[in-house]
Amino acid sequence: MFKRACLVLVMTLALSGVCVAADIDFSDYINMIPTAMDKIPEIREGVGYDFINDQIDSLHTFIIKDLKYCNLEAGYATPFNEFANNNKAVIAVSKRLIDLGSEGVEIPILNKFKCDIAAYASWSRVSLGLGNGKEGNEFGAGAAALGILEWKF
Repeated sequence: MFKRACLVLVMTLALSGVCVAADIDFSDYINMIPTAMDKIPEIREGVGYDFINDQIDSLHTFIIKDLKYCNLEAGYATPFNEFANNNKAVIAVSKRLIDLGSEGVEIPILNKFKCDIAAYASWSRVSLGLGNGKEGNEFGAGAAALGILEWKF
């Protein structure tokens, strides 16, 4: 046991003499940050009403495809009911309704206000099991006001 401890100590001291510290240049990494941040999609917050489940949902989406007349979005929704624990996967089609910044409004808070109307479909309790596992799935569909708050990192 003593011989092994001595061997480990000798090997540790021998390897510590081999290690050499090098200067680290962070400028390359700092220059990469703005280009990487531009590629992160804009998170859009909204409020929707699910017609099938008769509840109000908070939607969190991002644009997958910017089409000519509308946007295709994906994300998730959480119900405003504090006792409901069924988060939903959401896909939405939205159209820009109001953009006060492009209309020439120069008031600091109001020029950031944007609003899209959307139709969305949602799926909750997604289970892909066999037998009784498929019975827990719930489908929902509704209308929403999206992009009221837009977060850009």
